[in-house]
Amino acid sequence: MSTRNQRFYDSFMLILGLFVGVLVGIIFMKAFSAGTGAEQLGDAAFRDATNERIQPIDRVALIGDPRAWTPRVAQGQELLRERVIYGYQGEQGIMAPKGGRPDLSDEEIFEALDFMLRQAQP
Repeated sequence: MSTRNQRFYDSFMLILGLFVGVLVGIIFMKAFSAGTGAEQLGDAAFRDATNERIQPIDRVALIGDPRAWTPRVAQGQELLRERVIYGYQGEQGIMAPKGGRPDLSDEEIFEALDFMLRQAQP
């Protein structure tokens, strides 16, 4: 066999060997990972631990409780407007500046605040 053909054959066999090696590795990984989870779904402790791990970082506070807004409203509208624009961290939690929507104008944020205050009136 000529040297050129031998180099082609050697390169081809090397690539084929790598391909087969990767394929065998994938098959083994699939075989060892198959079934690790499906049978655990019946385990209540596993489900509880999973649900705890995937909880959201924060929760959205709804405005349906007027009593929760009474102390905030008593602080005055200027302080509320300042906190809604610049954010606030207090005992009840954290509010991001502009409620996490920096793309909104101050006027739009003030309109949303006024709407929420109207909704929270007893």
